[in-house]
Amino acid sequence: MSTNIWTFRNEPKSIDEMVLSTDIKTKLKKALVELPNLMLIGPPGVGKGTFVNILFDTVNPDRIKINCSDETSIDNVRTKIKGFATTMGSTPIKVVFCNENDHLSFQAQAMLRDLMEQVQEMTRFIFACNYEHKVIPELKSRCQVIHLNSPPASDIFKHCLKVLENEKVKIKDKKSIVELIKEQYPDIRGIINTLQMNTVNGEIKSIKSFNANDVYESILNSIKEKNPNKIREILRSNMVDYPSLFNYLYENVSQFNDIGNAVILIGEHLYRDGFISIKEINFLSFVMKMIKDKVI
Repeated sequence: MSTNIWTFRNEPKSIDEMVLSTDIKTKLKKALVELPNLMLIGPPGVGKGTFVNILFDTVNPDRIKINCSDETSIDNVRTKIKGFATTMGSTPIKVVFCNENDHLSFQAQAMLRDLMEQVQEMTRFIFACNYEHKVIPELKSRCQVIHLNSPPASDIFKHCLKVLENEKVKIKDKKSIVELIKEQYPDIRGIINTLQMNTVNGEIKSIKSFNANDVYESILNSIKEKNPNKIREILRSNMVDYPSLFNYLYENVSQFNDIGNAVILIGEHLYRDGFISIKEINFLSFVMKMIKDKVI
């Protein structure tokens, strides 16, 4: 199946092609051979999903993929993951891939901890997460933990040039790519998406990128204006990282009338963000609580 999305069309097909430091590549190559339980930790866009795709293409095991940001409860672990992990498969080793496992409830993580030991002879687990502090220590201790968080900036630049060459795109000012990398580092996926967004008729004349702080500032201003409809529009028009948004509001908490209650509400709804499926609802609930309690 063909695609017009550059990040998919130019996704690395081997570990050597990935934009990673040499020591991380060595660890991933070893994991590809030994197939241990793995926990891949790092911010969005650094290659966690790419490695898993390479592993699946190389080893071709029976596998199941779980998006833990949508399926956070212990019931989903019990019905989907346990059902797959405990039954015989057509390959010697099966793989459970839990993406964004930092969104799982602590109860679900605890169940996975016990399940991993029960099925170790026939099933391996790969976890990918952005926020290490949301993962229980008992789950981490049962995995080889690899941090993918510092891809060499020079290699990202070379990768960008390779993608532009593959897509037959001309760019007038390569220095603008350097500035883009500085702005969005280490999000390689986001950098490539921005390059594609700014390509018109096979040419990039200038690069305008998504600026999270601008979006967060617009949301903060809309909160102060008590305009939830405007906030909902902004949330649906942008890719919002809600923990980062809550952190931005905390850093600017002095702009609220009741700083004490603002901190309490930010903390409560940030905590809920780790467990709720529809994060937009959680954030708008936070906004309406701020308005109702006259925090703003």
